[in-house]
Amino acid sequence: MQEHEYTENWDSYPSPVDATRVGFFFVDLGLVEIAPIVDKPNLVRLRLTILQPEETGMPDERESAVLNELEDLLVTTMASQFDGIYSGRVTIEGERSFYFYIGVQTAGYDKALARVMADYPGYEYECHLQNDPQWDNYLKFLFPEPVQLQSMQNRRVVYQLSQHGDQSDVPRPVEHWIHFKTKRDREAYWNKVNEKGFELIEMATDRDNGGEYPYSLHITRDDKVDYDCIDECVLPLWGLATEYNGNYDGWETGVVSGGK
Repeated sequence: MQEHEYTENWDSYPSPVDATRVGFFFVDLGLVEIAPIVDKPNLVRLRLTILQPEETGMPDERESAVLNELEDLLVTTMASQFDGIYSGRVTIEGERSFYFYIGVQTAGYDKALARVMADYPGYEYECHLQNDPQWDNYLKFLFPEPVQLQSMQNRRVVYQLSQHGDQSDVPRPVEHWIHFKTKRDREAYWNKVNEKGFELIEMATDRDNGGEYPYSLHITRDDKVDYDCIDECVLPLWGLATEYNGNYDGWETGVVSGGK
């Protein structure tokens, strides 16, 4: 058994899967650090039909508890019998698919899954095996796009603030850092965001430690930091940074409690 050391980093996000349907993804972001794993070239998918989906296609609270228990059993089974790695799941219009990567020894994978599902006789399911040595299902389907990753990071920061009693609907100074390859790109970017009400804190140059992006821009603006408002603030900054060959490096703010 080959060891694959990495830190699990689970998160969830919604995303369109085609022109009419939205999927709800739950994925181990940490796997991107070691994917693809050469000795796990085979993808196992188990897809089941949710018994009582809500309008979103997701299970209700009671069924979610059942499916979480089932998920744990699937993960344990694939790990113990096939040294499988669980990469994530997606729920689309009342169907949930679980994805695992396993090695070249695949015989009996379906029987192992069937034994787990036998304890959940109400669920219709199917399992499928395919060769995926480049881990395309993980890297190109399950894993979020860069802008989605930024939104997920925004959500994590907002959650951390809330744990300290933050009143997210109260505007306050929010600071942002962006780094650029050239002074010209930084200047053009600054001219754009200045029109949107952002104020300059600092422009700096670090040729020794700045690497590919030695020209930094530190800006601020008063904004609310609830999930919707911070995305409306940050995602345009992130997108504009890509237009000007820059790297949006994140935001921070202080905790505002008691409506102050």
